[in-house]
Amino acid sequence: MVAPSQHTGRLKFRPQLSWRDCLTTILAFAAAAGPVVAQPGADTKDATRGSELWQPVSVITREDIETSGTITLDELIADRADYNSFGLHYPLSRGYSILVNGRYPARSLNLLPLSAVERIEILNNGTATPADGVAGPGAINIVLRDEHEGFEVAALGGLPQASGGSTGQASLLWGGGVGSGRLMVGVDSVQRNEVRAADRDYSRSKWSEGGSFAEATGVSAGGNTVFFKDQGRLVARALGDCPTSQGYTGVLSNPDNVDGQGCGFPYGNIAWTQTRRGDLKRLESKNVFADFDVPLGDAASVYMDGRMGWRDTAFRYAPSVGTFDILDPSADLLAAAGANAGPLTVSHRFLAHGNRDWIENINEHEVTVGIQGTLQDNVGWDLSVNRYRRNERETGNTFVSESLALEAINAGDYDIVNPRSTDPDHQASIPKMALSMKRDEVVDVTAVKGALQGPGLLLPGGNLQWTLGFEIENREEKDILKHQDRAGKIYPLEDVLGSGGSSYQGSRSRKSGFVEVQFPPLPHWTVLLAAQLDDYNDVGPTHEWTVASSWRANELVTLHGSFHKGLAPPSLANLHSKDTVYYPAVCDTKNHTNPQANCHITQSKTLYTNNPDLEPSKSTTLGFGGTMELGPVSLAADWFRIEQLDLPGYASPQSIVDMEAQQGSSDLVTRTNDVITEIRNPRVNTGESRMSGLSLSGSTDLGRLGDMATGLDVHWAYVTESESRIDGIVQPSDFPRHRVHATFRMSRANMVAAWHTRAISGYDNDVRGGTGRFAPWIGHDFTLELRDVFDMEGLALQGGVLNLTNRDPSVDSVNPSGPGSVDARLDSIRGRTFFLRAELSW
Repeated sequence: MVAPSQHTGRLKFRPQLSWRDCLTTILAFAAAAGPVVAQPGADTKDATRGSELWQPVSVITREDIETSGTITLDELIADRADYNSFGLHYPLSRGYSILVNGRYPARSLNLLPLSAVERIEILNNGTATPADGVAGPGAINIVLRDEHEGFEVAALGGLPQASGGSTGQASLLWGGGVGSGRLMVGVDSVQRNEVRAADRDYSRSKWSEGGSFAEATGVSAGGNTVFFKDQGRLVARALGDCPTSQGYTGVLSNPDNVDGQGCGFPYGNIAWTQTRRGDLKRLESKNVFADFDVPLGDAASVYMDGRMGWRDTAFRYAPSVGTFDILDPSADLLAAAGANAGPLTVSHRFLAHGNRDWIENINEHEVTVGIQGTLQDNVGWDLSVNRYRRNERETGNTFVSESLALEAINAGDYDIVNPRSTDPDHQASIPKMALSMKRDEVVDVTAVKGALQGPGLLLPGGNLQWTLGFEIENREEKDILKHQDRAGKIYPLEDVLGSGGSSYQGSRSRKSGFVEVQFPPLPHWTVLLAAQLDDYNDVGPTHEWTVASSWRANELVTLHGSFHKGLAPPSLANLHSKDTVYYPAVCDTKNHTNPQANCHITQSKTLYTNNPDLEPSKSTTLGFGGTMELGPVSLAADWFRIEQLDLPGYASPQSIVDMEAQQGSSDLVTRTNDVITEIRNPRVNTGESRMSGLSLSGSTDLGRLGDMATGLDVHWAYVTESESRIDGIVQPSDFPRHRVHATFRMSRANMVAAWHTRAISGYDNDVRGGTGRFAPWIGHDFTLELRDVFDMEGLALQGGVLNLTNRDPSVDSVNPSGPGSVDARLDSIRGRTFFLRAELSW
């Protein structure tokens, strides 16, 4: 566990994201003991003052935040972590606990605008137990600006050289004394525009007239293509004339690697760009935040934190597409397909329904009220109540019911050959089969938390410190997804074309007790023992425990290590979700017998089925490392190993198709005319994963270059081993094993200039069976900060160029077309981006 720096004297307790963060919270309690924890930069030679066990490996300072060009905390610690920025590396960041002020896990990054953040501490010391039940190598501590004095107003604008992706941010902050207490309050507004695939060379649709699908990019066979058996051989034909005037590509050869021709659709000319983490949506958000505390005499104080946020997002994709079977086609349809008899399998784009648009409206708030103080014998106490609620409404339109579409096709009303027909019956059938989507998500949490902590025996190295406490939490979650026609009738997900997702609703109560003992057996040696027992009303008891230690070997070297073992309950979503439908990209390895690198990837309907009998998973983490101070040079190194067993999860759809190809048949793969129409993917409790790796960080002052002070920071993350299995089958999961972020700084008086280099190594594209690779990616940023501009105290300007060399995303080296062919990350998607930030404080 970690006890990162606390920048205020008060002790805070907050509820966590889930029980999995409880142990983090325990150690956060211990961190608040005051003399037990060393502050960054504080004198730690006296063992009674603290231990190097919890010192940050690196810190993202307020200056770093202001010159990053990012507009949200999520961008800074998630998207930029792709490149190990400031020592925060992905995918290892998936295992991090995210703390706020070192004392409680963050429920929602959306409620923490960057304008409210003083610094972010990266603790890669192997002593943290992360969120989601995954033991990990460290933690992230977000320190807020509770101590800010006076007013601050700031604005930022970002403008990519290419079209789209512009950003804006504005904030107002005030902090100061109110009576005998202290108040910090602020407002923040953020705006981001979408990046359209058509505005980037790597993502816009490209094809040659009369060419093949294999040579095309951003083109789907799901324009209007029909598959059928001809004398026992699977063939493909374009259904209709496939005119480019209606938005098609014209006829292209070998759709989905099937002999024949198909009618393609250039979805890349309509879709908005997606990152590897999800959709890069159009965004508007507003936040209000406040932090207040007031003393009650000399021995107690009351504190209150409140945050409210509102977010609106939008995303667009091409019209709905479906692959479905027509078992008894009409004579006219057979003639149009060039087939003698059915059944026909059609991959059809419902052009007349229009593009798919998703709109999200999100509001959330969190309020914590607590009282804390000191009893006799320096025993501290804290009692707090927390309320958190999130409401999200997502709407969409132009989806299609497969059953209603087939009904209209078989009745002769819907013209599948020409979806833009002006025939009255055809036009009337379009709204009848159209579906709208509505998703309502609510998360409601109430928690009460209390703890006692104090000193114990005096040992040779200093005083023993202890913490014990309890927490009671009630949580309710629901995420209900509905698709309905214009009459209000609800349709199951299996019947919806163009949309996927899941629904669940559940509640959970938890009672927790925890204890921690931290003691220094000898000077400069600290040992930590922590344990927690949780009792859930749905899955029963779980437990976890941690042993960690730190030893200052001499004035230069400090070593640390930790061991953690525990059980993690399945989430409410895992326990209660209904069957889910998504459309992952797969290669049909049963039909494609040529080299897999040439396989045309298609999006296949996949039904993910539920399992309400999931058991808690097990995790074990071992980590050790050290730090070294050699004059102006600081070095840090950490090694970790994470093992997880009995994880709930799904097999990769590609592995299911591969297994069918090996066995000849499978109950999990449904085919018509030998074309995949559905994959069934059951959730199982047989997942396991192993990951090992190390991270190295170093910083140094390079002396002066003329009148400029110079410095260098380097962070390197290396994953030495990573493997995940479902039912004993290895799952595809390659990613960059090396990630580097180096920063060269030059400063003089009120000016700081920095050159950042971010790099990731190449890796196999598992979507295509690992035969193609993504090349290494290297990007550069240049930033400049000026303080007291025009001799005006409090006026600062920050600006620069992100992705200075305008490096595009890496693409698959063998087949750069189709889903999964682009290694899309935020910096590479935006391209060269200019930004400017202005701040005035008084």
